[in-house]
Amino acid sequence: MKSSPAPDIHLRFAYQVRHWQFRVLPFGFSLSPRVFTRCMAAALAPLQSSGHEDPAVPGRLADLRDHEAKLGLKVNLDLSCLNPSQTTTFIGVALDTTTMRARLSPLHVENIIHLLALFQMGG
Repeated sequence: MKSSPAPDIHLRFAYQVRHWQFRVLPFGFSLSPRVFTRCMAAALAPLQSSGHEDPAVPGRLADLRDHEAKLGLKVNLDLSCLNPSQTTTFIGVALDTTTMRARLSPLHVENIIHLLALFQMGG
């Protein structure tokens, strides 16, 4: 069964008689995650149809990287985690999906304690 092509989705608006259109997907709008997911599903469809059930598994990471390069996608490796994990730190909060807890990261706690010490000294 052939998948249907992704719809042509653009965010456009008019302001003071001029028309504007985003050239990239603006995150922060309520539909952005849904649009991103649909676009990525369409982008990964050729890999999945060729037998890659999950193209992000470590043994197939090279195939995924080649495919994204052909599509012109740029992955920010500094902000990416290529190893599966159930814990991560995001904006100073340590998230753990096994315990379903969110806590301040140890570095964040250390920074707060340091700032409190400066505050108490009047510095």
